[in-house]
Amino acid sequence: MRKINLFKVVIPILFLFGMILLFLISKTKKTNEMTFGFASGGNEIQEEIDTEIEIHPVRVYLFASSTCPHCKEEEEFLGNLVKRLPFLEVERFEISNNSKFAVKKVFTALSREHKTFGSVPLTIIGNNLFVGFDSSEKMGAEFSQVIKSCALNSCQSSLDKESDLVELPTFVKQKVSLELLEETLGKSNN
Repeated sequence: MRKINLFKVVIPILFLFGMILLFLISKTKKTNEMTFGFASGGNEIQEEIDTEIEIHPVRVYLFASSTCPHCKEEEEFLGNLVKRLPFLEVERFEISNNSKFAVKKVFTALSREHKTFGSVPLTIIGNNLFVGFDSSEKMGAEFSQVIKSCALNSCQSSLDKESDLVELPTFVKQKVSLELLEETLGKSNN
């Protein structure tokens, strides 16, 4: 019987096994890189497609008083949103003894209808009416959600038809960055 040198058989087999293993690892790594590169390129294309969305114009009606501290806080909050969101417009109406008759008439009717007892700030966004303003974190977050919903789904206020109140330009849809919308108003829940 012939004696086989174990090292002469095992070493070439281990060498061959190692080479196959390295080959498979390198292929897997290249495949992952290719997949990652493709996914990245795909995401960039998808992001480019999804970046701009068509938005409906949103008009906020704010009835406020120059002596009201909460009104000033809300005006500052809304002013910051208007600077960032081109589709948002705020119509502010002063409620004081010197107010225009049409403004007083509309404000009084709203106060009676919604039993707000003349409280300010009184804010209307679409069909939503808000009384008071506590903070950007609480009520500001509610405003943001309603504004975003109106921008995505279109909503009109009954005040949009009040020609005695203010002469309003006709709004048209526009495209805005989804990133800007979500950064400013928060991510969508849908």
